Amino acid sequence: MIMKRLIKYSIILISIAILCSLVLFMLRQHTVLFTLNEAGSASEDPAFVVFNPFRDRTPEKIAENFMQQLPSAHCMELVAPLRGDYAKHICSQEQQFVSKHFRLTNRKDAGNLVELSFEVERVNSPASISRLTLQQGARAWKVVDYQPVY
Repeated sequence: MIMKRLIKYSIILISIAILCSLVLFMLRQHTVLFTLNEAGSASEDPAFVVFNPFRDRTPEKIAENFMQQLPSAHCMELVAPLRGDYAKHICSQEQQFVSKHFRLTNRKDAGNLVELSFEVERVNSPASISRLTLQQGARAWKVVDYQPVY
């Protein structure tokens, strides 16, 4: 009798573990769980976003690293491949309006591309939205576009 109960409880526990693993795997596939858009808002970004806590944050970390390096002397190296002749203007603006703080406000995944929107607080400028697009290559994610607003 005790052995039957033990087997029964073991099967139940294993079933629960498998079910939990499947749910976590399915949740990982969706990076944004919920968005709320403001009625009549001109912004394409939602007013409120709930991100999946189990999402792959690798593109976000690379984007944050990119944004932290923009005010440095490496700005042209980072931006020139993305924006060509416009890179000088972007780097001069990054020097003039240095970012104090940035926060992820939206994420859109489409295959091997991820578009991240950040609210950026800058010195001598009101907060604005900057967008980065990252592409997953054979080995790593890389920034393929940067659209700042000053």
